This record gives sequence, structure tokens and C-alpha cells, in this order.
Amino acid sequence: MAKRLFISSEKMLYHIPPSAHAERPERLKALLKLELPEDFYKIEDFAPVTDQDILQVHNPAHLEYIQQASAKGQQMLDEGDTYGSPGSLEAAYIAAGAGIAAANKVFTEGYDSVFCAVRPPGHHAERNRVMGFCYLSNLAIAVRYAQRKGYIKRAAIIDWDVHHGNGTQDIFYDDNSVLFFSIHQMPLWPGTGYASETGEGAGEGYTVNIPVKPGTTGEVYTAILREQIIPRITEFRPDCLFISAGFDAHEDDPLAQVSLTEADYAEMTVMLKSCADSLSIPVISVLEGGYNLTALAGSVKAHLGKL
Repeated sequence: MAKRLFISSEKMLYHIPPSAHAERPERLKALLKLELPEDFYKIEDFAPVTDQDILQVHNPAHLEYIQQASAKGQQMLDEGDTYGSPGSLEAAYIAAGAGIAAANKVFTEGYDSVFCAVRPPGHHAERNRVMGFCYLSNLAIAVRYAQRKGYIKRAAIIDWDVHHGNGTQDIFYDDNSVLFFSIHQMPLWPGTGYASETGEGAGEGYTVNIPVKPGTTGEVYTAILREQIIPRITEFRPDCLFISAGFDAHEDDPLAQVSLTEADYAEMTVMLKSCADSLSIPVISVLEGGYNLTALAGSVKAHLGKL
């Protein structure tokens, strides 16, 4: 029987915006209230990320910056959308720790599917840059940890958040041990993720950007998975499949104009889980965006039901 796991912590609720903000504690509250499928285990007690693990992904200057910003009580860490509060740094460390906890559970206790409900999100945080609500690259830290522990050699990452996963791309752009896909609306912030961005050096060809237009439906997303992504994953044969699971491509999300539904997220999950099962590898899914609370909760519930 499959072993599935939901990882989260109320400690991430203490990352609190100074004023009205899309990335707010209510996002996580909506998920902590979900009734999980009966075969899901749930853990809320796990260790935060260590500085050593952060430095496998981010530059020392980046770590020093977020620590000093927290110590100074800095309310804004970038040009205007990544805020700070007294509980923000701890929340960021817990969020990144969730992916590490997931890797340990998968590779030492036999879990085959894990969802990490975390905030602040991570996929916009570059090696040396806070950006787009993100302090630390939560999923990239989990990948590097799993590699460093010897759990895996190769990883595939599918980022279906409606915004380009520029931070994840930045971290793995020259790395042929990580196959990174991003499906995202274009034009849209952050303005990166053109199909011509394919990696460099040893990583040339291991970054795959798939921009879509406003109004794109789930039928297009499933065709992209079926025709472009799943065949490449199967050929690459990773040791784990990671999902940067943003749910802001939902038709009701206020920050973009893609037209996915809960049923689309369920179908996409079925396709990726079937791919992982065919390769006999686990799936680790980490929350990114999703800013309409009803759409977020419904989409995550659909995702969990098929994970």
C-alpha cells in the first residue's frame, strides 16, 4: 500500500505582512484545515533547515543578508513584494526544512508521495537574491540535500506555478544532474523563462521553459505534459520527481490569467504520478503560489487526492 505524507507547521503562520498582501498567513490556514485523504500521514514537528544546507544552494552573502535583515527588523527585503516580520526568518527556515524532512521520510521510511504545505514560497529565490515573496529556494535545497546524502543522483523538477521559476533555474542552470521544466504564463512577472533559455555549460539542454499565453486551458497543459515533459523525464530516468506546486494558474487566481481548474490539477497529478510509478521513483511536491483561498484549497485537495 502506498505511503503518503503531508508536511506542514503552524510556525509558518508567523510570517506576517505589514499590510494587505497576496502572500498571507490565511493561505496556509486554508490548507491546514483540509481533511486529508485517509491514507495520508501528517507531521508538523520537524527540524528547520541548517545554514550548511542553505549554503549548498545560496551564496554566503544571501544568507548573511536575510539574517541581517531579520535582526534589523527590516520590513521589505527587495524592491517591494518580499516582506519581513519578527517571525519571517524562522518561517523561511521551517519552509526549507520541510523539503529536507520530506527527503528523509521518502528515502529512509519508504514514503512514495509527499506534499509540503509551506510559506514563504521558494522558486523565485536565486542564489544571491531575495525575490517574489521568496527567501530561500525550498525545493532546490531539498534536491541538493538528497544528492549530498546519497539518496539520489538525478532529479527532475516540474514547476507548474503560473510564474516562471527563475530562482530554481538560476541554481541549476549549469547542472546536468537536474532536469528542470517550467510551464508559466508569458508575458507575466518576472519576465524570464523564454524557450531559448535552455541552460549553459554542462547544463545545456537541461532547462526546459514552456511559456503559455493568458487564457490557456488545462487541455493545453496536459498535452504539454504528455508530449514534451513526460517523454523527456522517462528518457532522463531521475531518482526522484519534484513538483514546484504553485496553484496560481487557476482560473480564479488574482495574479495571472491562465484558466486551470481543480480537475486540471488532479489530471496533471495523475499524469506525473503515473510517470513516477513507471520509473519506480517517489514524488515530492512543494507548495509555491496560489492566492485565491478557495481555489488554492480546492486545488491542493485535488492534488493530494491523486498524488
